[in-house]
Amino acid sequence: MKLGDILINRWAGHVDTRYFIYLGTDGKYAQGLEYTQGKWKRINYYKSDIKNDYKSNGEKVYEVVGHTNFLDIAKEDLQKFKESDNK
Repeated sequence: MKLGDILINRWAGHVDTRYFIYLGTDGKYAQGLEYTQGKWKRINYYKSDIKNDYKSNGEKVYEVVGHTNFLDIAKEDLQKFKESDNK
């Protein structure tokens, strides 16, 4: 799993909480970012749950379904400010 991967959580009931962006791990938790009801929310899942091959109706419960380059965009935006500050 890579930073920025989009995962599905098939145990989640509502579509707002079904998809999240993977941000990495911290101890026993995998951290993510979900967009729910018009707001960004930082979330934690047990790392062991995400790494295990749990199945729900024959499909993996947690599975990478895409990737976002949001960090690359944020890095470019920050770099523009840093460059303008050096002038």
